[in-house]
Amino acid sequence: TGSLKRRGMKPIILSDWEVHGPNPAMDYQVFVGEALKDGSDDIWLVAIYPRAVYWIEHPSEWREIKSENKIWQLSGPVFFQSSPDCQSLPLWP
Repeated sequence: TGSLKRRGMKPIILSDWEVHGPNPAMDYQVFVGEALKDGSDDIWLVAIYPRAVYWIEHPSEWREIKSENKIWQLSGPVFFQSSPDCQSLPLWP
């Protein structure tokens, strides 16, 4: 998707993706599935919201996203943030 591409990621098409919404309590969709960072073999489980993408540890966590798990778009200066495996990885604002 474009949301992943703007973050230097690609969806793993062959994996199972979940789609949540829309429904009366939520007028948008959230996509949950696996993605690869460009130039890497690291697989990230992500929740794609209309205006943001977050890494999550388990598919059931899509409702309980944390701002510190936001995956930033590729633009501006590089900064470091915790990765899913607790190592420091560069993410872009």
